[in-house]
Amino acid sequence: MKPYEFLLILSPQFSDEELPGVLDGIFNAIKKEGGEIKQHKVVGRQPLAYPINHMKHGCYVLAEIEIESLALPKVNRDLRLMPEILRLDISKDVSEGKKFDFQERKVETQPVTSPEVGIKPVEVKSTPEPIEEPKPAEETAVDKDKVDKEKISLEDLDKKLEEILNEEVL
Repeated sequence: MKPYEFLLILSPQFSDEELPGVLDGIFNAIKKEGGEIKQHKVVGRQPLAYPINHMKHGCYVLAEIEIESLALPKVNRDLRLMPEILRLDISKDVSEGKKFDFQERKVETQPVTSPEVGIKPVEVKSTPEPIEEPKPAEETAVDKDKVDKEKISLEDLDKKLEEILNEEVL
């Protein structure tokens, strides 16, 4: 028999008094296939990262179990079909011979900076800087009054076009 760790997320609809009965049913399904429950701990109700079956919370249970490798797929299938279980994660216990530890671990978070990419934390200012009004565009080289004076008649334009078309192309 090989050691495995089970993480069960149970439906939050069960009260603290009903939970041992639900766990007995789950553990009996494991024992039916020749598994042995070494120990378990009800971690408690926790918010889920995303809703599962329209539920936003779940009751987390960690368990250390020994079971034959060949029986594990059947146990996995049977447990996933139970309506009490929202999610199930089975992992091989790599800490063989070590004591099963359920103590909470506090992880200190630090801002993520990556020198390879050059990402740096951004400082947020409490008051935004005023937005500058766009400056009017400076006058272009051609003055509007000059354009009005240099209007070309349609006849002159036709003559110029004929000259261009009659020239030999180099």
